[in-house]
Amino acid sequence: MASILNPGQQDERLDYLVGSVLDNFSMTVCLVNYLVEHHVRKLPPPQATIHFTGQWEPASIPGTNCGFFVNPVMTMAGVDCRRSLEFFGLKLDQKQNALVPVRNRRSDDLGIEAFGLPLATKAQFLSATSSVLSKPVEPVVCNVHLWVDKQLAHFTQVTDIIMMQAIRDASLVMIEAYMRLLFEALGRPRPKLNPSV
Repeated sequence: MASILNPGQQDERLDYLVGSVLDNFSMTVCLVNYLVEHHVRKLPPPQATIHFTGQWEPASIPGTNCGFFVNPVMTMAGVDCRRSLEFFGLKLDQKQNALVPVRNRRSDDLGIEAFGLPLATKAQFLSATSSVLSKPVEPVVCNVHLWVDKQLAHFTQVTDIIMMQAIRDASLVMIEAYMRLLFEALGRPRPKLNPSV
């Protein structure tokens, strides 16, 4: 088991979680909401162009569709859902299609206990996150976890396709889990996400 991080290490890890994991969850929510509205209006898929601005000259990368941007964002959100569950101390039991406690951690795994907090129980996790969805949380995160295991970890003959709304919903759940079970449990304010949802 990893030792408890000192305050400086905690700040560094929290900054990383916000800047990459939580911001990507937030981006996923924004993208899916936009694409769902696009679909409801029976419009063809939009194109996307990525613009870079900064200290050096600006650059634009045009795409013939939005998939070259949306797919990596949503794929990473799925991976982050899976690893976030393990961060909190939970994983998918595929036979039961249910969340169960993580049994063993590797010595270099980073979990919530490295912040001096206890592993979340399934009941605590579901209680902390149930307010963000109008449907049960557990099947949503279990389905995304299974999708990551079967479709992203390796090539498979299973053709189970996950809907982007499930990845959006799992992203909302994970944002709330981090806010309640990590930031608030540490007595820290909820960070501002970019983009905000």
